[in-house]
Amino acid sequence: MLVFSRNIFFGAGGAEKSIHGEILSDRSGKKFTLCGANVPPAYAKNVAQIDYGHDVAKVVLPKTQSFPVFYFYEYLLNKKSVSKFIQNINQDYDELWAQNLWAPLAINSFDGDVTYFARDEYFYNYFATYQVGKKRFLKKVRALAERPGVSAYIFDNSMAVQKSTTIVANSNFMAHRIWEVFGRDAVVRYPLIDAAGLKKRYLNAVAKSDALGKGVVMLGDSISKGVETFFRLANDYPHVKFILFGRKCSQEYIVKNVHYMPWVDDVALAYALAKVVIVPSVWEEAFGRVAAECEAISIPCVVSNVGGLPEAVSHKSDQIAKNYSDFKLKVGRYV
Repeated sequence: MLVFSRNIFFGAGGAEKSIHGEILSDRSGKKFTLCGANVPPAYAKNVAQIDYGHDVAKVVLPKTQSFPVFYFYEYLLNKKSVSKFIQNINQDYDELWAQNLWAPLAINSFDGDVTYFARDEYFYNYFATYQVGKKRFLKKVRALAERPGVSAYIFDNSMAVQKSTTIVANSNFMAHRIWEVFGRDAVVRYPLIDAAGLKKRYLNAVAKSDALGKGVVMLGDSISKGVETFFRLANDYPHVKFILFGRKCSQEYIVKNVHYMPWVDDVALAYALAKVVIVPSVWEEAFGRVAAECEAISIPCVVSNVGGLPEAVSHKSDQIAKNYSDFKLKVGRYV
């Protein structure tokens, strides 16, 4: 079994955690080989250190080119080399699991059975602009520069979806969108969460933290994750502590009532600081791992009414914000 994802060695996000969970939970006795790109220096500290409990091998894609921010230009730059590499090792594997942006390159170069994991809105060829003002203009300029790469991805991805033996969606929302766009059925498998282990780590972290220091917690500092809603709430609740964990932050610092924190590998450390967690995403989240984790360990969580987020909180109306006023009201109940 070959498991392909550009970021599989990064351990950087929910998609990587989900594919790790799929491997850990597999009871078929398959031998897995993980295949992905080298870890960029910026992500070195986030390399996944996971005991798979399987006979797992690792194959690093050779001679890949990194082009930060311009992801589809990067896709185009690496298309030929990645496709050729998969073709060369194709005979060694009878099955492929693939996910994320470079997945079409592997799928279209593979001859055996393919399971394609749908993780985000790029899967159904949806490319929205969520920025405003100057950032929106710059995003449009970037999109123009990347148009050849986007076009190549759309063509390749559409082919990969039709070629795949099985498509796995991580929410009913994603399965519906896949049917709308491609006319393909998808198997729905929610991301696996080790609730017992997370709860144990959370309680240990709570025991070491200061209850008086708790506040409104958000993980992720990007526009698409809704960071502007976070800042707006912080401004409207000036006497409440707001805690933002982000990859752009290298050390802890405070500006007014906002505490900026570096990213943490163990999310239990972030949840231990929360009176309430918010997930104010503006893009169509495929599911919402943070929301599901909060649900699993009984931490209040308020989410946007977009994508698969309502599904992640079991469609509980008191946890779903329809607009900013609703967000403010529902967060206010906990602070």
